[in-house]
Amino acid sequence: MKRFVVLSLLTGCSWASFDSLAGSTWVDSAGPPKGADTTKYGANLVAGGAAPTNGGMNVLVLGRTNPDVSRLSYDANGVVSQGDAGDVLTALQFLKFDDLHPAVAGDPASSMVAFTMVTRDGAVGGDKDANTKWVFYDTATTGSDGPKYITQHEGPVKSKDISSGIVFSAAGENLDPASKPDLSDLVISRGPDIMIMADWALPEGSVNGNPSTYKLYACHHKEPTAFGVALGEFDSTHSGREILLATGPLEGSTGPSKIKGIAPESVVGHDAAAIGDCFTSDTVLFEIDKTASGIKDLGKQLLVTTIKDTGGNTISAIVASAPASNKLFVFTGEHGTNEIDVPTPDGAGDFGTSLAVGDLDGDGVDELAVGGPKSTADGVTDAGSVFVFKWNATTMNYDLAATLHDASPDIEQHFGQSVAIVPFGSAGKHVLVTGSDNEVFTYFRLSPLYADVRAGRAAQ
Repeated sequence: MKRFVVLSLLTGCSWASFDSLAGSTWVDSAGPPKGADTTKYGANLVAGGAAPTNGGMNVLVLGRTNPDVSRLSYDANGVVSQGDAGDVLTALQFLKFDDLHPAVAGDPASSMVAFTMVTRDGAVGGDKDANTKWVFYDTATTGSDGPKYITQHEGPVKSKDISSGIVFSAAGENLDPASKPDLSDLVISRGPDIMIMADWALPEGSVNGNPSTYKLYACHHKEPTAFGVALGEFDSTHSGREILLATGPLEGSTGPSKIKGIAPESVVGHDAAAIGDCFTSDTVLFEIDKTASGIKDLGKQLLVTTIKDTGGNTISAIVASAPASNKLFVFTGEHGTNEIDVPTPDGAGDFGTSLAVGDLDGDGVDELAVGGPKSTADGVTDAGSVFVFKWNATTMNYDLAATLHDASPDIEQHFGQSVAIVPFGSAGKHVLVTGSDNEVFTYFRLSPLYADVRAGRAAQ
């Protein structure tokens, strides 16, 4: 199904025809795949970093009410196909994703993706057997096939806290002799804990008498709860991939709102079966604290990206949202001491509920897509929008380049509740994908940010 979606560009351009490359944009939308009994389709979406070998794109879509796991694909020419994974209630042994959005992550080196959930009714009920679970799927399928289920793991210490942040990593590399030198680990934030799951693709225990190198490490980070988790290097005395953990108060309460920089060796070596405290003044490399500014949810979504200064030098940057405060922050420099306050667009609501970074125009610098699912669009409350920002090396800040929303927005449509910048085909091309309550929108062209990526559809 094709439908109009509004694209507001600061250049004042207007697009004359929906499927005309003489216009400014080309977008397609899709609802749940045939046979999928789900609503809230598009509540979460994620893609691995590898595009299909025959071009195009794959993305995993989670429907949150009547839980559903499906795949949305476009081939090199932009022709859509979808596949449903079937009865995930039985396969994954849970009832629903609860009211919390599950954390999702894509492996930047493959088509593998992961998401987190709580078994049965644990997060909102009294099930004593409830526990956190991490589930892995491969999106590299075509035609009517759904994403391929790979494996799932549960923590040895039961917890009803849903994992609020996960990221594929090599955090255990050279720290644990059993860890492989590739992206085989998963870093997890869960309630008051942080974890590293080494060699997640391998089974627990042993196979034919040979011990598996799968291992789950965990320790308390000494804060009320956790939000996002990311990897970046912002401490020159500790080379490697430091863990950035965003922490905040429990919902409805007050408390610290900060980002902690933690060396991975402070987690590796602590057995998850007996979680203890492992963070001290020696193991926490630095903190970015916004509690005094009244920010309660710094890092609700947390990413690391790169930007460039006026001399063309590449700089690592921490991108942290605070949707409850309608704010977005960027931190650069040693220990993230240089703070950039990204201006909140007019009408934005829950700004930063979803975040994505990726190079949309091929200039080597990532654009930033920020979802605001409670934004007012064309006067419609909570219709939602996605705001696309481009880095400005002269002002050393992000400029708003485009605002996306449905051309006929609905109340509480929640456009932008999920967003991803997804590899398409080859040569570093990407598309922007965003979800509303019951639809997923894929942007193949977003002029002037990027030209049409589909085969044989060069910009006119």
